[in-house]
Amino acid sequence: MIQKGFLWTLLWAAMGSIASIFILSRFIKSWQEHFAFGAFCVAFFVVFTFVAYIRGVQAVRSHNKNTFTAQLMALIIVKMILSVLLVVAYTKIVPNCGRNFIGLFMLPYIIFSVVEYYYLTQIAKLK
Repeated sequence: MIQKGFLWTLLWAAMGSIASIFILSRFIKSWQEHFAFGAFCVAFFVVFTFVAYIRGVQAVRSHNKNTFTAQLMALIIVKMILSVLLVVAYTKIVPNCGRNFIGLFMLPYIIFSVVEYYYLTQIAKLK
């Protein structure tokens, strides 16, 4: 039940993120040139949220009661490090990109963080 709900939520979050980025880039001119970056961020967070969910399910099945907490902490740290690396890499690859592309990064980051938090909380309740 949770797995099917998770996949549907992940799909809706991805579609909502892409639609939001597309619509907002029509109104915010500085976002138009960074639309591909926004789409890449959505794909990145879809994959990361899916991996986090799978790792959470595996951790909750573990006999060690601290595995879930350790996995959760590791996932948060890895997500933050990869996010910083993604933004830094984009600023190095695209010259003179300014700061306007950060909104394209933050929108899916927040959406998928909420989805990830909700479903990891649901998994923790199963324990």
